[in-house]
Amino acid sequence: NRSYLSYVDLGRPFVVWNVFAAPEFSVEPEKWCLLFVGCINYRGYYDKKDAEAFAYELRQTGVDTYITGIPAYSTLGYFNDPVLNTFLRLGEQETARIIFHELAHQLVYVGGDSTFNESFATAIENEGMHRWLTRTANRPQIREFNARLERQAQFHRQVAGSRAKLKEIYESSLSKEAKQSAKVEVFAEMEQNYTRLKNSWGGYSGYDQLFNQPLNNAGLASVTLYTQWVPAFNALLEKEGGDLPRFYQRVSVLAQLPESERSATLNLLLPNNEAAPMAETN
Repeated sequence: NRSYLSYVDLGRPFVVWNVFAAPEFSVEPEKWCLLFVGCINYRGYYDKKDAEAFAYELRQTGVDTYITGIPAYSTLGYFNDPVLNTFLRLGEQETARIIFHELAHQLVYVGGDSTFNESFATAIENEGMHRWLTRTANRPQIREFNARLERQAQFHRQVAGSRAKLKEIYESSLSKEAKQSAKVEVFAEMEQNYTRLKNSWGGYSGYDQLFNQPLNNAGLASVTLYTQWVPAFNALLEKEGGDLPRFYQRVSVLAQLPESERSATLNLLLPNNEAAPMAETN
């Protein structure tokens, strides 16, 4: 289509700053409902100060918050999205990755299920990068991309493990004080595990941003949103023999299911050691 055929310099480093929020004792992110896109698990602001002000208001009510800059977003095909300085500055491979990701949103999008949407787009971004680099890159670039995917998988498994521990704590009969104490311990352990991961990666620091703010449920949710169902989508693509048109058809069918059925189907596709805690429903 006509997306990414024009260029706009926004004069700022990010297109928006997203605010993620989660209750003190829940791994599920808060939702806000907007016109056209439906309910999503974050609030975006064009000015960082506005994002910080909103996050401050939320924290006064006891809610965990996390703010992160976003280099791109999709208008879901309603408009011809341009290439932006906010991601072009990141280099050729990052620009390609982001365009694969955002175009996936134009293909399949479920209002009210951000985890489905972002996990699908992340799976497509990874597959797109793999196919593009296989055709155009040299061997060292391909090796670095494969190493990046392995680091990504290791980090996401760590996040999923911490999320599962916290969910068990929050749903337990422990007192409020005991839950608060256990929560602090889980996040401290997560930080220690991340330090060990970085050492095994030779100091690669691609996930440091999460740890530059106090670790909490909202920060964890910001990662889970983009990764929870990626292994399930990878498994579905493999079942379709790598045929993307057939895969897109299967995903479109999933998109039509009620959220509980959709999540249950994706959960069955996960490798046994990556089964996800079922999301809470409102």
